[in-house]
Amino acid sequence: MHILTLLADPNAWAALLTLTVLEIVLGIDNLVFISVLTSRLDPQRALRARRIGLSLAFVFRVIMLAGLTWLMGLTAPLFSIFHMGISWRDIILIGGGLFLIAKATHEIHAEVEAREGEFTMQMPASRWLCNAFGALYGGVTALFADVAMTLAVGTTVPAATAYSPLDMTVHFLRPILPEGELFARARVGHRGRTIAVVSCEIVDAKGKLMAQASGSTLILPGRAWERPVNVAEEIPAGAEAPDEVDRR
Repeated sequence: MHILTLLADPNAWAALLTLTVLEIVLGIDNLVFISVLTSRLDPQRALRARRIGLSLAFVFRVIMLAGLTWLMGLTAPLFSIFHMGISWRDIILIGGGLFLIAKATHEIHAEVEAREGEFTMQMPASRWLCNAFGALYGGVTALFADVAMTLAVGTTVPAATAYSPLDMTVHFLRPILPEGELFARARVGHRGRTIAVVSCEIVDAKGKLMAQASGSTLILPGRAWERPVNVAEEIPAGAEAPDEVDRR
């Protein structure tokens, strides 16, 4: 009779639906979290790490569900903050939330790091970006360096100031294979009023230098991003080179 009563109770179905949605969301969170952690490994180790991580996630999820009733019963207040009782259940839930926030912030910071005149970013050397010989396309490496150098210059210009790359040279030192992560470390070597000279090193997860790039960027003080930057239109008539623009 008790089971039949639960089946007829809409509150029980609502609780089941809520728990199901939460489990799906947490499962997706586990997949994303494990993918981020294993993306820095080589393909074979990443596959093994993903299997171990998903297996452990499943085991701990079962344990968590088994202890859910016990956890929800820990409602006796331990102390009060602003006349609000805090129980062990509240402490566990708050602690879990703070851990997820801290871990997500740490992972985002590891992906992208910037300071004035410098910018570091990373990306996986995926097989999808490789040519028929199994090495990363040179255009992908050039684009990676270009983005890092452009953003490095962006850390030195005032907000809403228009700027655009002028030129770029890339030296490919080694073939880049789809193994682990790549890091682009860009640095502004010279920052004039309208011209910035920037360089970039592309290194693998072991710190080995794979490619070097350098280039210059046109900066337009007082020019807002109201329309795309066309370098030919922005350089004043009679200027023969970007260096001449920088002296104006």
